[in-house]
Amino acid sequence: MKEYSATLKNHVVNCVGKERKKKKKKKKKKKKKKKKKKKKKKKKKKKKKKKKKKKKKKKKKKKKKKKKKKKKKKKKKKKKKKKKKKKKKKKKKKKKKKKKKKKKKKKKKKKKKKKKKKKKKKGGGGGGHRVTSNKCNDVPRRMQPSKK
Repeated sequence: MKEYSATLKNHVVNCVGKERKKKKKKKKKKKKKKKKKKKKKKKKKKKKKKKKKKKKKKKKKKKKKKKKKKKKKKKKKKKKKKKKKKKKKKKKKKKKKKKKKKKKKKKKKKKKKKKKKKKKKKGGGGGGHRVTSNKCNDVPRRMQPSKK
């Protein structure tokens, strides 16, 4: 027999070891799946048995009732009394009283002095004329800068 090098021996041992571990893991997973399937089957069987028992009980009760009806004498029918209809009473609506509003005294407002707006210089080379903001309507149209 030929003697293998140490590296080759390690490679073979590691590969075989890994394969065995994988096989063991797969077996464990299969066992778990089988257990779950068994539980589901048991539940279905129990439900079927309960339904069959209920049907049998109903049939027995019907047979007993038929025997009793033959022995009983016929009863005379009683006349039903007519019920008198009760008249509904109409509720009277209550009138709400209007509250008088108190008049408030008006306070005299002090007039505030208007501050003059500072004129902005137009950007660029500094050759442009001075103009206020676009939003100001007091400025004539020719003084406003173009909105391009």
